[in-house]
Amino acid sequence: MKSIKTIHSLLLCALLLCPIIQADSTQPESSFENQSEITLTPEQKAEFIKIIEFAEKAINKSFSSLQKIENVLTEVALLVRKGNLQLPVTELQNIMTVITENKMMVNALLKSQTDIAESQDPAMYLEYSHLITEFCNTFIPYFNEQIKNNFKNAKPFDLKHFVTNMNKNK
Repeated sequence: MKSIKTIHSLLLCALLLCPIIQADSTQPESSFENQSEITLTPEQKAEFIKIIEFAEKAINKSFSSLQKIENVLTEVALLVRKGNLQLPVTELQNIMTVITENKMMVNALLKSQTDIAESQDPAMYLEYSHLITEFCNTFIPYFNEQIKNNFKNAKPFDLKHFVTNMNKNK
């Protein structure tokens, strides 16, 4: 169980740091030093403010969706614990292990919310919003399929596969 936590933590780090590393590596450091202050027209300022507000709303909605997934995982875990599934104890334990691992993964993503919010970087908000939205769009069908099949041969969400696909699509 400890090795699984370590693997999930490493994959989560890779998942969260890929966009940051790519963004940092595409812009030379010296360009920051050579930039002078740019003056914006009132229209440009208003547009810039709209973009910032959009980025903030996007990241908040992404984390809200992630929180809803965590809530559903908790509700399903409670139903399994109450014995609503008429399955042998060993299968119920396997289901609880899968749900617990998925909850740990989602909670690890949720814990990054404070750090992302503190950055106050609209570009980072959009990057993470995209990443979290893609995670949700992949996780929801996976979990729906698990429920539909009564967790037969249930396996934790494959974060490594998700990260690989995200990097292929860039």
